[in-house]
Formats: sequence, C-alpha cells, structure tokens
Amino acid sequence: MSAELVVALLAALMSAGSVVVVAVMSMRARDRDRVVEAREVERLVREPLAYAAGDLQSRCWTIATGRSLAVVRSQEKRETEYFERNTSYLVGQYFAWIEVLRRRAMLVGGTTSAYPDLMQGINAVMDSFSDPANGTEFQVFPGEQRAIGELCLTSIDAGANATIGYAEFCHRIETDPEFSRWFDTIALATESALRGEIPARAAVIQNALIDLIEIIDRDGKYTPFGSRERVRPELTNAPDPQSDRPSVAPS
Repeated sequence: MSAELVVALLAALMSAGSVVVVAVMSMRARDRDRVVEAREVERLVREPLAYAAGDLQSRCWTIATGRSLAVVRSQEKRETEYFERNTSYLVGQYFAWIEVLRRRAMLVGGTTSAYPDLMQGINAVMDSFSDPANGTEFQVFPGEQRAIGELCLTSIDAGANATIGYAEFCHRIETDPEFSRWFDTIALATESALRGEIPARAAVIQNALIDLIEIIDRDGKYTPFGSRERVRPELTNAPDPQSDRPSVAPS
C-alpha cells in the first residue's frame, strides 16, 4: 500500500471520527438544553400548582375529617351551594395546572427527567383520585382528570390567566351541561359529605397532595407548614364540628 493511500485512509478515518464526535456533542447539548427548558417549565408552574394543591388539600381535609361541615350544613342554602361548587372548582383548578405542566413539557420535548420527584408526586395524586380500592365516591379516572384540566384552561401559557377563574367556572357550570357533567362525581361526593357520608377517598387524596406539596414547596413559601396536617384515621368522621386548623388561603 502506497504512502499516499495510507495518508488518504487516515484522513478519511479522522474526518469520520470528527463527524461522530460533533454529532455526539450536539446530541448531548440538545439533551442539556431540554433539561434546562424542562426545569424552567417546572419553575414557572411551581407557584400556581403549589397554591392549587394547597387549596385542594385544605378542602379535602375539611371533607375527610367532617370538621366544619356541621357549620356549613347549618348555613343558608347559598353557603352550602358555594361549598359544593367551590369544591368542584378547586379540583378543576388543580387538574388544569397539571395539564399546563404536561403541555409545556411536551413543547420542550417531553422531558420529565429533570424533575422525577415532581412527576412521582403528581402520579401519586392521580392514582389517589382513580384507584378503585378507595371506593367510587370522589373517583375521577385519569382520562377524566385530563379532560377536566383541559376544560379549565384558557391558555397553555404558565401565566396568571392560564386557568379559568371562579366567575367563569360558575357561569359555565350554570349554562353549559357538557361542561358541568364532568364535575358530577365531585358534586355528588360533596353533597354526600354535607349529609354526613364522608368519602374515604378524600383522606387518601389529601395525603397524596401533602406529599406533592412537600416536593414543590420544601421551604413553606406557598403552603405554610402549619397547614400540612395529614388526615389521620382517627380524625375521619370526627364529630367535632369546629377546627382551629389554619387554612391555606381563603377558598
């Protein structure tokens, strides 16, 4: 083999090797960019999701323990209707922010490896709503959870107006049967709770939401540590109608 041929072969090999190296480096750079973008998605959604999870777990705590429900029952019809409707809204608000996170993650390549703990927490809440072992009341299947989240969105942007507000929610519940039917299960379970028939699932959901809050709000910035009490079995259906447990936010 001539020296010229050897040189040519070596040059070809070096050129091919450099192409491979560049391709690998480019792939790694894209992966890093996706992870960075995914973390930015989590950062943008973290605050509203933390508030939504905090509001919902607080309501589930009230339902699961039975505390304060006697007070609600003793009020005028307007107060009981508000409690029922607002509970449905809090569920819809939470599912909507989960949908925002899912859609924005898809826009950056579907990367979830940047926040595995968060996804594990979200999946646990999803299971707490759907697991048939917890009975049929308050049960919302995964596909229904996504549907409710989609219906409660105004935009896929993670801005202040990404989910519909309470006024719009009430309007649609009252005027749009195709919208309101998705909340029938929640409304029926809330009505049962006000009659004293406490759905066991409420405690399971509340505990799963607390687990999620401890992942996304480790510093207690959005949900105070004093508002993270877990429902214990001995508290379920407690006869005490009053509670001094601090609320997360007015709801």
